Amino acid sequence: MRASVSDSATTSFDNAGGGVTPRAQVILGWAIVALASVGLWLFLRGTWSVDLTAIYFAAHFIGQGDPDLVYLPGANIRVVDPPAAWAALAASQGNPDGKLTPYLYPPLWAALLAPVVERVSAQGFFDAVNALNIAALAGTIWLSFRLIGSSRIGFGTWAALSLALGVGSGFGFFGLWLGQPQIIVSFVTLLAFVLLAGRRDLGAGAVLALAAAMKLGPALLVVIFVMERRWRALAAFVVVGGALAAASVLMAGWPMHQAFLAKLAALDDSVMISRTSAGLEMMLYQIGAVIDGTAYWSVPLPVLEPEPVWIGWVMRLVLIAGAVAIWGMTRTLRKRPRIWARLFAMLLLAVVTNPLPWLHYLILPALMLPGLVVFLTPARTVTVALAVAAVLSLPLFLWMARVPALTFPQAGLHLAVALGLLALVFWLSRRPGPANRPLHPERSRL
Repeated sequence: MRASVSDSATTSFDNAGGGVTPRAQVILGWAIVALASVGLWLFLRGTWSVDLTAIYFAAHFIGQGDPDLVYLPGANIRVVDPPAAWAALAASQGNPDGKLTPYLYPPLWAALLAPVVERVSAQGFFDAVNALNIAALAGTIWLSFRLIGSSRIGFGTWAALSLALGVGSGFGFFGLWLGQPQIIVSFVTLLAFVLLAGRRDLGAGAVLALAAAMKLGPALLVVIFVMERRWRALAAFVVVGGALAAASVLMAGWPMHQAFLAKLAALDDSVMISRTSAGLEMMLYQIGAVIDGTAYWSVPLPVLEPEPVWIGWVMRLVLIAGAVAIWGMTRTLRKRPRIWARLFAMLLLAVVTNPLPWLHYLILPALMLPGLVVFLTPARTVTVALAVAAVLSLPLFLWMARVPALTFPQAGLHLAVALGLLALVFWLSRRPGPANRPLHPERSRL
């Protein structure tokens, strides 16, 4: 009898796709998103989007026949002393003193965009991508709502919470202001798992391959296909990913890919020290530095330090153990809550173990956070979301950023939030509730 009650209570999680949402709530939600989008566009239009300089400059140099200028030598996450060609290009675009970022993406996108940047100014390019970022943000909010497919919380409330978390946070605001492409990557990544939840496996694999071709990070999420035993999705990921890789080599040439791989290897052998980090690696490094007597506490700008060998091994073990734990802790969940929990948890795990654990990697988990409603009551979901929004808010971020000595406490706060949310998902996944199903349904009927 208990099994049948549980089954009826969870039907909406397996079958609903958002269609039961009241029309008024959908209209309200989209009105909130549209208003926020207009405000963001008015704010961002005409800004020098620092994180987009890497893409524009790389595409420009490929178009000019200077591919050697795309990947700057060595491990670097900032352009402190730009090469003469970079400085000249910045000056030609009317911003000789504008900050620049190095190109750390696959060569494919610089090659594809080379013909585009020949016809548009840097500012025009920034404005166009910022418009895409805003559209991707709106789309991600809607997709996160559709992934859960539950009518327990209206889209109006969902949209307001997502905007508070994804735009009102320090990392969300600066991700938009800097023009961070991760926002578009987040949309494409989430689309893959919405398709997976809808049993469109081939599309899910193909779309995730596209996300991984934009930034390599989403490739780690293919482990969810394995957890779900969705072999067609896995096959589509491999085939489409291989095709994109081949296209990248054909368009950009193998030497550029060698430079890209060398760049990744150099970054992987480094530890990023920054207040805009959410990584475990930085904290382990600081513990070792304190023991060695070489610790420093004030870090005004992000720096890279050589990674001790033991930290690299610890991070690999944490990643593997974490993925196994996510699989084990979520096995008893129903389909949509299970896919949501696995994606949410893997995204958090990927951030804390990433060699470059920038805060903007938290944008997608933040936008997904209202999905806790499949485990909690709507009131408790709102409480948790607002508490996280307050801790990660832009005002608190800016206040801590003004105090040089708070570099490690601020980064530690970000790490604590990520680990706390990961622990919360683990606990909720094992707690009896409507998102759970009997591990052995056939036995529960006896």
